[in-house]
Amino acid sequence: MQIVVVADVHGNDFALWQVLEAESSQHVFCLGDGVREYETVADANPDRTFHIVCGNCDWVGGHPTIGIDVLDGKRL
Repeated sequence: MQIVVVADVHGNDFALWQVLEAESSQHVFCLGDGVREYETVADANPDRTFHIVCGNCDWVGGHPTIGIDVLDGKRL
């Protein structure tokens, strides 16, 4: 299993798109500080699963501030 982990986009959605174009992982973990950008990219990539948490610079509701997921029996 491959995953992509991104954090601290802070409005640079161009960089986020570049990372996702370079990586073909099914699961993308977004660790905050760019929730709006993560949501936009997630909407445009319905074939991927996005795991999003809010960072200290995110003022958008609807996502947890901490999170733990289990994928293929591995706790992340």
